[in-house]
Amino acid sequence: MSTPEITYRNLFPENFEGMAWRDMERESPFDRMPVTVKHLPHVWSNIHTTIGMCCYFNTDSTTFRVKMDLASSELGGPIFSVCAHSGVDLYIYDDNESRWRWAGAYTDCQCFQDRHLEYPILEGLPKKLRRCRLYLPMRNQLLKISIGLDADASFELLPPREDNKLVYYGTSIIHGAYSTRSGLGIAQIIGRNLDMPLFNLGLSGGCRMEMEIAELLVKLQDVKMLVIDPMHNMWPAIIRENTPTFLDYVCPKMPDTQILFVTAPRHLQGWLKPDLDARQLELQQLFKQFCEERMPKYPNLHFMDGQDFYGTDEVSPDGVHPNDNAAWHMATVLTKAIRDILANH
Repeated sequence: MSTPEITYRNLFPENFEGMAWRDMERESPFDRMPVTVKHLPHVWSNIHTTIGMCCYFNTDSTTFRVKMDLASSELGGPIFSVCAHSGVDLYIYDDNESRWRWAGAYTDCQCFQDRHLEYPILEGLPKKLRRCRLYLPMRNQLLKISIGLDADASFELLPPREDNKLVYYGTSIIHGAYSTRSGLGIAQIIGRNLDMPLFNLGLSGGCRMEMEIAELLVKLQDVKMLVIDPMHNMWPAIIRENTPTFLDYVCPKMPDTQILFVTAPRHLQGWLKPDLDARQLELQQLFKQFCEERMPKYPNLHFMDGQDFYGTDEVSPDGVHPNDNAAWHMATVLTKAIRDILANH
């Protein structure tokens, strides 16, 4: 079979779902947050990544390639897949099963030599019109991207969805550590399960419930579900300082949005370190107290204890972050909880 001639089609920020506050100033085109958070260094250092952002297109191409310019030559880490950290992830809709199914992501790291990448995603398909979904990298900063398809292929970009949003504000667990592909993050799985446009606000080390973030969240329109998941980024003093103020601001200003506050699994080495386990339990109890005090006043606020999100303690490389199995388990549990909340409100 001869190799098809490839034509690259440029993709732009406006083509991607998962980019909030589009009318506000950004420092870089694909930033997830505007420059108003620049004075929060623990937030600002995270917002240049494109986790959860995806675009939709229809094509009958037999071949899929990608060309990207990234900001950083640090393409991955010892336990953070280069494919997830700096690569794209392709899903194709299966009409027979009525669901999105994984289709391709390049895992040969020999091609990931520097921040200017060009590589195949999927090849050798029969020519047929398909609906495609392309996820952007989890952790590297994207500067430019184009999709390579057969030169004679049809290509129709579909507009990003903006209604009934799922907004997930969380820690490095939601920022993708240590997933093997960029579509396998917890929030991305939930978004596909519920068929809702996802806005992933995972901030590694930076989810601390500041008022600046609360003020941004209430500017969002058509948010159906907001998940708040900050446990591993906060400590008792800042929980007491930020959590009541944050909830008392966001809940009444987003009355049509269901707000699910979740805690995380406690550190999986806690059974060996009683002091660590006691500290983690204190965080959970503080969050639970502040939520339960407010739930009678705010009917859109819900609380969920996440101690069993991973299903087992055999699923983490460092005792905190999930592997793919744990991420899938957590996403499955949260999918059911969110679906139940939305069905009853």
